[in-house]
Amino acid sequence: MNNIEIHLADNINIEKFFLKQKKEDLPSFSKRDGEMSYTKRYKNLKKIFLKIHNTVEKMAMATTLEKCIEDKLGTDEKEFWEGLELALIYLNNHGKGHVDKVIEKISEILRYFPQDKGLTAYEMFILLCAIQIHDTGNTFGREKHERVIGNTLDVECKNIIPDKFERTLITKIAMVHGGQIFGSKDTIKNLSDNSNFNNHNIRERLLAALLRFGDELADDKTRADRYGIETNKIPEYSKIFHYYSQSLHTVMIVQNHQNGELGLVLEFNFDSDIAQRKFFRERMEKYLIEEIYDRTIKMEKERRYCMRFLRPYFYLSNIKVNIMVTDEKYAMETKEIKYVLEEEGYPNDNIVIKGRISGDDIVKYFKSKVIEGKNE
Repeated sequence: MNNIEIHLADNINIEKFFLKQKKEDLPSFSKRDGEMSYTKRYKNLKKIFLKIHNTVEKMAMATTLEKCIEDKLGTDEKEFWEGLELALIYLNNHGKGHVDKVIEKISEILRYFPQDKGLTAYEMFILLCAIQIHDTGNTFGREKHERVIGNTLDVECKNIIPDKFERTLITKIAMVHGGQIFGSKDTIKNLSDNSNFNNHNIRERLLAALLRFGDELADDKTRADRYGIETNKIPEYSKIFHYYSQSLHTVMIVQNHQNGELGLVLEFNFDSDIAQRKFFRERMEKYLIEEIYDRTIKMEKERRYCMRFLRPYFYLSNIKVNIMVTDEKYAMETKEIKYVLEEEGYPNDNIVIKGRISGDDIVKYFKSKVIEGKNE
């Protein structure tokens, strides 16, 4: 029964599906030696990491604070406090809600896999464990957090997953979801196309690309601290991250029924008062619309990169972005911005947004509407 590929049907969640798999479809284990079944291993790992997920943002801030104080000692007072304010970034949700959203987005992708090219039960186990741990390195600090993921897994799950090489396999899949390895952002290339472990074939690059792109898609309003936004309690240098997530209400894979191609649709919505505000991003002032431009360009780069490893199982041909800015006082007055990000022409590093409207132009637009209203 080894290496039977399983197609994920519509509306099925990969986690719930995996927990129903037969033990015959997974590597053997020894009850006599106290080893758990693979479904039980995952349940116990998830339970342990749930406690860690709920502390990620706080631990990231605490670790960054400690490092900042250590690095800034000896500098003048003004420089110290400026550096401290910039360092204390209150991350948007990296906890259980985010993990659940990553699982949801990966499940959506897997439903488009061909019938004979699904994941095996063991690949599901490796991927789900990697999803659970992928952001926990933030508890050691935001910088290079992906490099220390394995530390947490080795400390917390040595008894649950006793095989060190199995833990290493999970860690490798998790740690390439971002950052750099050996000075390169091309992190997935360090994995194997196909490897064999426990008498099962593992498509390492495929699993890593699923996690990396699923993580990219899981940045919608569920990650924002809505209460913090409403009460204005979010630190100044962190606000733009939460407002970005708050504005992104739809991330959806859509199929073109004429040619069968798949595309990604992103829908943003925010009020004109937010559009006219300037936020801080790395000590620079920035409109939210400019953050959306930059983040969607980053997502397009991730699409191009991850599709390299997801073919021939899955392919998204473009990203369609719809941004709706609504007048804060008159809901019928709106400014709509639409663009499509896709590969065209000769390949280069520059991705251009056609029809781009600057933050200053949006401010002028809504100010002119206010004047027109007064004149009436």
